[in-house]
This record gives sequence, structure tokens and C-alpha cells, in this order.
Amino acid sequence: MAFTDSDCLPQPDWLTHGIAALVADNADRVAGCIEVLSDNKKMTPTECYESLFAFDQPQNVTRGVGVTANLLARANLFDTVGMFNEDLLSGGDIEWNRRATAMGYTIRYCQQAVVGHPARRTWSEMARKVRRTTGGKLAINPQYRLTIFRSLCPPLEASAHIARQDGAFLRTRMLAFWVAYRIKVFRYFYFRKLKSGRCAAERG
Repeated sequence: MAFTDSDCLPQPDWLTHGIAALVADNADRVAGCIEVLSDNKKMTPTECYESLFAFDQPQNVTRGVGVTANLLARANLFDTVGMFNEDLLSGGDIEWNRRATAMGYTIRYCQQAVVGHPARRTWSEMARKVRRTTGGKLAINPQYRLTIFRSLCPPLEASAHIARQDGAFLRTRMLAFWVAYRIKVFRYFYFRKLKSGRCAAERG
């Protein structure tokens, strides 16, 4: 079975390469490359962030997961792993892949199986995603915690990630860092609102 999102643009040979990787690696799942797309010559801050942080499938695979923007899986896995959890507000693809990995099913990354995904352009689009994912994490794990100290400190892991992006322009790096910091702060205060019952979690 092959998965992608409704707003994605698969390359014509996407399935050819993805299926070939399943067969050649004798894999149970294949996570393909997701290229972040932008029509703007001068990207917005949110697009700069997305270009450096969104859909890191190679990193996902090291954790035994893949997102359904670009994922192939053998159909028989759904007989044993089960279906996606429809009760989750967010992250159903990650949760399903974790179950599959826990049961010993393999996952491989295929650079040649490419799908394009439009970048989020505005902060409001990014904030909507943060609200959805934060609510989803809290729904999965009621013990999920965020501390004000860690949330208000500069995003050191994000800084290290940005530093590793050799081809990125200085403007892209600076704006991506600013959005990463803004996300940390926004997530903390939204988390506090969820915990206090001042708002309800949103479904993606």
C-alpha cells in the first residue's frame, strides 16, 4: 500500500522506485524522500523553517517511523499491526509505525522515491500545526510535560540542526531559527491552556 497527502505532488517514478526498494531491501516499509516546495523566490520566515525542518524522513527512519506523506507498506502488515488509530488527534502515522517497528517489521529510506510537499507559508498555518501536534501528544500521554525553563531557552537542538545545513543561505538560517524559537514559546503557553482547560485540543 502506498500513502501520500492530498496536497503532495509525487514524481512520476515515485511508485516505481518505492516498490523497487521494498523488493531489493526485502523491507516491510519504505519511507521516501519529501521535498519541501515553495513558489516564492524570497521565502517567508515560516517557509524558511519548513525548508530546513519539515519531513526529515532519513531521521524518521532511524527512529523506526515514517510519515504518510510518503510511505509504502506491505498490505499484510495491517492484518497484524492493525489500522491507524482514528481516535488520535494527530500523529496517527507515527503511532502506527511505532507499533510496526515494535513488532519487528523493518523500514528503509529511499532517496529516489520522491514526493513534493508545499511549505507552510504563514505563521497562522504553523501555529495551527503546533496546536494540533501539542494536543495530540497530550492525548496520547496525559503525563506529557513542558517546563517553562526549557520552553523559553533558545532552541539549541534546532541551532545544531541549522548549522548542519551546508547549502542554506544565511537569511534562511536566521529566519528558521527565529521561527523555531517562536514555536517553542508558543507551544508552552498553548500547552498551559490545554492543561488548565481553557481550550480544547484540535484535530488535524
